[in-house]
Amino acid sequence: MSLIGQEQKLEATDNVPDSSHRQCLSIRGNCQVKAMTTGASHARIAFLSVSVGLFLICLACDGYYVEGPNPRAWAPAIGLLLLGWIGLLYGTFAWLGNPLILIAAVMFWRRRYRWAIAFSAVALMLMLSFLLVRTVVSSEAPTFSRVTGYGLGYWLWIASASVLLGGSLWGSAVERSLSPSADAP
Repeated sequence: MSLIGQEQKLEATDNVPDSSHRQCLSIRGNCQVKAMTTGASHARIAFLSVSVGLFLICLACDGYYVEGPNPRAWAPAIGLLLLGWIGLLYGTFAWLGNPLILIAAVMFWRRRYRWAIAFSAVALMLMLSFLLVRTVVSSEAPTFSRVTGYGLGYWLWIASASVLLGGSLWGSAVERSLSPSADAP
């Protein structure tokens, strides 16, 4: 095929929009927005992956340390995830951050950013509330032990919720910038 034939073929196909061209037209009329939404999708997946990754890593670390002969007796975060709900009976509400961060992650994945912001913000506040806890239940009796420090698992737990909250705020901002009302004078 000659160069002239190729040019005619290109001209003929220019008038027939392909699926990617239709996608570009459906989003505020330009392909630049499509590129932004593709980048936003990758960033959304990155935010969620980092948050989930931090949460999973935190489970392999110590959550906090208590006073006594074995400061790590109640430290493994995986145990705290499984049994931390018992603290609710004694006024320690930080564990509630776990189901809330799960709900926030689902809302974030479904692009319900306002709900994700609300759930992750409340989860983060509950998680941070553990810094105010001075004693925790340390046996079935129940006996209490004084909290003497916070392990890496606790801070990774906080980081997980913080990343999800930041991603939710970012997602909400991107969503607002791409909405048709953003073009209104």
